[in-house]
Amino acid sequence: MCIARRLHLQLNAGHPPRPGDYLVSVGGMSSFWAGFFAHTMHLKVTRKERSYLFQNILTPRPKNREGLLLSKLKLLTSCIDNSDGLYPSIRQLAQASQLSFTTNFDGMHFHPAVVKVARLAGLDPVRFCLGWGDWQLLGTVRPTDVSRLLNVMREVGSPCHVIGKAEKGSPSVKLRMAERVGDMMPLESERFGRKSWFSAGIQSYVDALRKGRLLMS
Repeated sequence: MCIARRLHLQLNAGHPPRPGDYLVSVGGMSSFWAGFFAHTMHLKVTRKERSYLFQNILTPRPKNREGLLLSKLKLLTSCIDNSDGLYPSIRQLAQASQLSFTTNFDGMHFHPAVVKVARLAGLDPVRFCLGWGDWQLLGTVRPTDVSRLLNVMREVGSPCHVIGKAEKGSPSVKLRMAERVGDMMPLESERFGRKSWFSAGIQSYVDALRKGRLLMS
């Protein structure tokens, strides 16, 4: 079943996303691209750090268990996988729900290995969140269910982060960094777009992830 169809079914399960719902990521963030840059830039990391950074590169695990549990508990008001990257995945949520989403990583606690790679590479660790590869689930949750969601994911040993909020407005994906808010860099995985890495090559995607403007406005 295609992503759009699965999303449609989830959004019409009786509790569609509403303004004020929180955007959450289920599953670890940033390890794939932090691992990629650690390897390609020949950064010095320990064996333990390498094991963490390469887990989604060498042995990716889809979040089937978490998805089934969340569906059973009906904690999410929408859900989509993050296989296309953060921007296109959130954009699909925004378009399906006719809401605007503002993401915020200011309070994010990145894994120490990710922080180390970001420091050695001279990059903001937020950049590692934006690309595909970590295989998280992205979803929306009512404010009253956030604590329960975090507790449930903690009990099953799966990282879960609140990374944004749904708001009234035309469908859009924005990013808040410190005191600035603007449109998120539209890092695409569209198969047939001219700027897609499918057309322009994987290096174009890597360059955008590494050097592109995080805030477009």
